[in-house]
Amino acid sequence: MHPSAHDGYQVHHITKSNKYVVLDYTLTRSHLTVRATEVVGALRTQRMGRAVFVKSRDGNWSCNVVEVNLLFRRMGVATLMYDFAQQRVDGSVVRSNNTNADSQAFWAKRPTHNRLQRMRKRLQALMVHWTRKN
Repeated sequence: MHPSAHDGYQVHHITKSNKYVVLDYTLTRSHLTVRATEVVGALRTQRMGRAVFVKSRDGNWSCNVVEVNLLFRRMGVATLMYDFAQQRVDGSVVRSNNTNADSQAFWAKRPTHNRLQRMRKRLQALMVHWTRKN
């Protein structure tokens, strides 16, 4: 039996594009779905995008589906959804196995990605050094 989902919403402002966005979300123990909708005045006018995050066995979360409407790309909508997910979930949001160009460009700009890459390289160097000694 799955626990009941927690539904809610938050209003955000994307400074880069000067847009107000409502993030509707549904959170269970293993899934988080985020839907971004543009707000003009007091009306929700158009869906900007959606993202579905799934919890893996190691406790990390990755995005299985991310879609941003063509009109709203390069405005920070995906970043907003990822940052929102990181605040809501009980683990880390990590890169999925998706290797398309959009995904690679997105993760290359995220500060957490760069830090993780440096840490991974340091650990690999440490393991090589440790293996040579033993």
